[in-house]
Formats: sequence, structure tokens, C-alpha cells
Amino acid sequence: MAERRVSRRGLLAAGSGLALSGVAGCLSSNETKEAQEPFYGWDEEVTEDVIVYWFWGASCPHCENMMPFMEGLADRKNVGVVGLEVYNNEDNRQRMKEFIDGFGVDQEAVPMTFIGSNYWIGYGDEIVAKIKAKIDECLDEGCRDTRDIVANQD
Repeated sequence: MAERRVSRRGLLAAGSGLALSGVAGCLSSNETKEAQEPFYGWDEEVTEDVIVYWFWGASCPHCENMMPFMEGLADRKNVGVVGLEVYNNEDNRQRMKEFIDGFGVDQEAVPMTFIGSNYWIGYGDEIVAKIKAKIDECLDEGCRDTRDIVANQD
């Protein structure tokens, strides 16, 4: 059996390819996974004071990592999360496009979260802190439903 050596350049190229495939995994996929409790669907009436719109994709590793955080938000008093899977649902993809266009967002990627007039793309400690702060602000001072903001764009 012949031994094969991998150069640093080859190893770096392979590692870069794996890293990019992880990011690309958040841009498109064909796997099926549905949002479920505790998330609201698009057509459900949300009565909580703060509504979070979360666009996510099945098999997106960042979305999977963010799922427990979003479930925790959905369990908070006076917070409702509308979870919209976009890889396998054309209607949800169109809704995400409308939000992107309404806010002038220059990239289309998941996870993407909207609260009031703010949005975040991705998942990490800084984004989590900003989302929590925005929810607290909205609970204290109120904020418009993002859906209304997008619907009233001219």
C-alpha cells in the first residue's frame, strides 16, 4: 500500500473547501425539515407583544445551532416567534425576499431574524445579545410588527 503525503497547500485547499461548503449549506439545500411548536406559521395569528420573524433552512448548520435559542425565545412571556423554513417552502422563500427587499438587505442568507425595524443575518454571541436587547427594548417601549413595516413599503 503506497503512502500518500499531503502538502500544506493541499491541506489548506481541502480545509477551505470544507469551510465554504458549510457556508454554502446555509444558502441552499433540498432536505426537508418543518418548523414546529413552539413556532408560529405565517398564517397564524400572533398575539404576543413582540413578534420575531426567523427565516431558516433545513440542514443549515448555523440554523440548527440557533434553533434552541429561538425555541427559548418562543417560550418567553409576550414573545412570539414566526419560524419560516425557506429551503423547502417556496412561499416562505418569497416572504423572505419581500422582507429583504423591504429592508434593502444586500444578501440572501439564513438564518435571518427580524424584530421591528431591525434585522440580523447569521448566528453568534453578538447577534444573540443584540436580539435579546431588542426584545427587551420592544417589551419596554413597544415596536412595530415587521410584517406591517414591509407591507407599507412604497
